[in-house]
Amino acid sequence: MTACPYCRVVLEPPPTRSRKCPSCREPIVRLKTPDGVVHYLDEVAGSRLRAETDAYWERRNWVERAGMFGV
Repeated sequence: MTACPYCRVVLEPPPTRSRKCPSCREPIVRLKTPDGVVHYLDEVAGSRLRAETDAYWERRNWVERAGMFGV
């Protein structure tokens, strides 16, 4: 069951993309983490998780590049 992070209204069906809540009209950010878990967050938490996810992918990219050179 998915609920709005602001007003806690149940969202049926769960959003397939970021959008506004039909009840309170606040923006809901939908993020999928590298491990495949989908999160429905407010804007502040969404931007924080997005930054953490971007940092994860950047670190992973550098590790893969270092592996190509035998480091």
